Parts: sequence; C-alpha cells; structure tokens
Amino acid sequence: MKGSIPIEKRTISGHISKKHSLPHNNREFLCENVDPTGTKDNITLINDDIVRVYHKLFDNALSEHDARQKRKDRVIKDYHEHIRHGRQELPDEVEDTIAGVFEAEKAYAE
Repeated sequence: MKGSIPIEKRTISGHISKKHSLPHNNREFLCENVDPTGTKDNITLINDDIVRVYHKLFDNALSEHDARQKRKDRVIKDYHEHIRHGRQELPDEVEDTIAGVFEAEKAYAE
C-alpha cells in the first residue's frame, strides 16, 4: 500500500475508562496532548445516545413484559430509567475504549 508504514515501525497505545467526555471524544475541543493534524484520521465505531440505544434494544421486550403484568406497580414505563434508579448494583452503562496506532518515531519524538 502506498505510504504505508511497516508494522515493525508502529506503536500502539490504548485506554479503557468508565469516565468519558463526549465533546472531548468527538474532538469538539482539543487538549494539549492531542495532535490536531491526526484527528482527520480518527475512526468512530459507535457513538450513539445511551437512552436511544436502550429503547432500541429493550422496548419490544418491555412491551411484552408489561402486557403480562396483572399489577400496575410491576409495569415498567422506561427501562433505562428503571435500571438507572433501581436497587441492584449494575455496571456502568458507558465505557470508553480508545486505541491508537502511530508511527513509532513520531510517537516518541519530543
């Protein structure tokens, strides 16, 4: 491939976090550790509103669940809100995973 860098001359960095900043991830602002010339190459795999995702994934099952309920206090109007304010301890609903592949010489240059 024209202009490609051999694999032995690349470096990879990664970051996984429960903390996130959507404006930072979308590069609506740049921190001092971000090279603005490289952001054109960023690839976003998934960037969707968590509430919309919950509705997309669970609304059909929730409708079926609610239709079977005899008692009104067992009907769940909004599954996302039900989970957020429920009594069970659940994992965080959002996780950032960031991976970078860089030309080794440039990545460690000062």
